[in-house]
Amino acid sequence: MDLPNPNSGTDAVTLKDGRHVLVYNHTTVRPDGKNGPRSPLNVAVSSDGRKWQAALVLEDEPREYSYPAIIQTRDGLVHITYTWRRQTIRHVVLDPGKLVLREIVAGPDNGFGGLYAGFDHSTTTNQGRAKIEGVEFNYMQQFAMLPRPLDRLQVFANLTSLRTQGQYASGADELAKFVPRTSNVGLSWQWRSFHVRVAQRNTSAFLDGYTANAYQRTRFRADHKIDLSFKYQLRRQLAVYFDVLNLRNKWPDQYTGNDQGRAQFSIVYGTKLNMGVNGRF
Repeated sequence: MDLPNPNSGTDAVTLKDGRHVLVYNHTTVRPDGKNGPRSPLNVAVSSDGRKWQAALVLEDEPREYSYPAIIQTRDGLVHITYTWRRQTIRHVVLDPGKLVLREIVAGPDNGFGGLYAGFDHSTTTNQGRAKIEGVEFNYMQQFAMLPRPLDRLQVFANLTSLRTQGQYASGADELAKFVPRTSNVGLSWQWRSFHVRVAQRNTSAFLDGYTANAYQRTRFRADHKIDLSFKYQLRRQLAVYFDVLNLRNKWPDQYTGNDQGRAQFSIVYGTKLNMGVNGRF
């Protein structure tokens, strides 16, 4: 086999078409003989198991990506799992028919001491252009026409909707961390010294991490939370409050590709209860 290895785990599968697909760390052991780095994590393809061609770089950040496993399912897709930065297990789905293969050119003159041969090296610059368009809507209404004490009832709502297009870094066709829509809607009511407020906060699904492989992009599902607040004004400059945040115990879920059922992790912080005293002196 003409591939390097830093003394790390690898895994391979023979496809239905007879080709072999290998997942491995394309690095070598250190000069002192110790295990080499577990990055990058690459995919290579071979027709005979000896001569390999570069297919894909799964990870190339200077962290640990290790212990890969690979299978091909009945639908022909290839599924890869591996340890991601010793924090979680990442799941990647590939269509082997769409892999673009390149020759792996060995030698010390490629700028990386012979490493990463056959793979593209890309850098990010702050050049390019993009345009953002959007609309913001705000509404507030107090129902003064209602009989007391309902005349202090108030409804509020706001919506921000944005879209962007342009030339992003590294040829990306989507902009990571860009949230297209956010909104809030709720009711508030005040009677004498007592004040209550209920609000729903909404965030649309958005792209969290971009890669050239669409199956490997990470996204967050749409998030909807309800908050409930109570306040009692003891005197002009002193009030006590009690808040119930995330009443329905909802939390953000991150998934890969376009399948929201392939969740990677959830940010679970539950329902929060806050209470205290506000004073202005």
